[in-house]
Amino acid sequence: MIIKAFPLSAYITTSKPNQLSNLAKRLINKGSMKYKPLPNNLTIKKSKIEGLGLFATKDIKKNINLGMMRIIIEPNEVIRTPLGGFINHNNKPNCIKAKESCIYDERIYLVTNRLIKKGEELTVKYTMYKV
Repeated sequence: MIIKAFPLSAYITTSKPNQLSNLAKRLINKGSMKYKPLPNNLTIKKSKIEGLGLFATKDIKKNINLGMMRIIIEPNEVIRTPLGGFINHNNKPNCIKAKESCIYDERIYLVTNRLIKKGEELTVKYTMYKV
């Protein structure tokens, strides 16, 4: 079994999926892991761009790291978080991707590049996994 926890996101994998929920419940109940799919200042709702999108529930300042969008373990193995799954594309985005290279993986974070007003949709420029 592999357990990895990250500052703004966490995931658990196990070879026996039916044991995952029991393990996760024990860890969460003991307070050793706190997972929030989205920060408190974001929500998911219908987007005018495409499908569902991320929206600010309050004003968000420039240069705020909103959390991890994805983890690249190997070139063909990518774990996408809810933050990365609901962000839509815009050629003039209000967020950028910031990369952190670690020993075993690469982490991509979502960072605001200007003030985002309450109710505004968050966007990023899609670059096919290039940062």
